[in-house]
Amino acid sequence: MSAFDREITLRLSVQHALLGEVSSALAAVSCGWNDKDIVLEFLVDSDFSDEDRERMEIVASEVVADFGDETITTVFTSPPSVGPKVPVAKRWWAYKRFQPNVMSVERKLEWSYVVHILALIDRLFQEKASWPELIKQVRGASGVDILTAEKIALSHNGWRRLCNYRINHDPECKKQAARHIKIHGPSSLISSVGGSFSVAEPEVN
Repeated sequence: MSAFDREITLRLSVQHALLGEVSSALAAVSCGWNDKDIVLEFLVDSDFSDEDRERMEIVASEVVADFGDETITTVFTSPPSVGPKVPVAKRWWAYKRFQPNVMSVERKLEWSYVVHILALIDRLFQEKASWPELIKQVRGASGVDILTAEKIALSHNGWRRLCNYRINHDPECKKQAARHIKIHGPSSLISSVGGSFSVAEPEVN
């Protein structure tokens, strides 16, 4: 099999295996080879579940079944914004979702829509909604990913003050803050200095 045929066969195999298996928490899938080892790297959101992972392992099994004596390695990378991490001899994209970014949220939405989102965030603050409910509703109203929804929510002074208090006084919130930093690294919306957590101030554009 020529290198070109090998590429086409692999990409078609992965895309066929992904049909009906892609959840909203999957941002992208890359495929490639290291000699005779097929490498599938899944770029995933923080809410990527064990069930999602199991489905992707099944995808990998279907892919390797299309080949002869090749092996397969599956990698799950989060946050998806960091891109593929595993070195391969050559890499191709098999799947990419549309990924709204901060600019599309902050600058490209019509002003009336921005006002609607900000009003929703303020109403949920007044109603003392939970943080998961807030992020769920922001995502539902704007169609953005989790990290962007959190950034939008934390542009509200009240939510930012509340989060600053909780991540330093509530044990469960402290754990969530530490997990957020671990997952998002340089993109984290929270910093830790001297054992204290702090929510980043909103960017000024």
